[in-house]
Amino acid sequence: MHEALARARRRGLFQRLGDEGADGDDMRAFRSAADVEKQVADHELGHVLEAAIAALPDPFRAVFVLREVEEMSTAETAAVLDVREETVKTRLHRARALLRRALYGATRGAVNEVFQFGAVRCDRVVAAVLERIGLLEMQ
Repeated sequence: MHEALARARRRGLFQRLGDEGADGDDMRAFRSAADVEKQVADHELGHVLEAAIAALPDPFRAVFVLREVEEMSTAETAAVLDVREETVKTRLHRARALLRRALYGATRGAVNEVFQFGAVRCDRVVAAVLERIGLLEMQ
C-alpha cells in the first residue's frame, strides 16, 4: 500500500489533503462511505430538527433553547425569562411534546420506507412455520 502511494506521489497523481496522521499514514485523509453517509444523514436530521424548533411558539422555543441547548438550570432559565420555575418546567414539557409530534410527522414516511412489509418473505416464513407445525403434529 505504501509503495503504491509513493508511486502515485512521484507521478503527481496523489494530492495530499492536509489531514495526515501523526505516523505519516496518508490513508487517514480518506473517509469511508459509511462515514460520509452518516454525515449526510446527521446533516439532514439537523435541518429537520432546526425547522421543528424554529416552528415552536416563542415562549416554548425560548425555554427549550435555554434548557436543552444552552444547558441552563430551571432556576437560571426562570430568572432570564422572568417567569416562575414551574412555568419553565411546563413550557419545556410542552415544547418537547410539540417537537415530538413535529418530528414524528416529518419522519412518518421515512419509517414506512425503512420497515416495508416484505410480503414474499412473510409468505415463506408462514409456509415454513405451518409445515413445521404439521410435522410436529404427526410425531
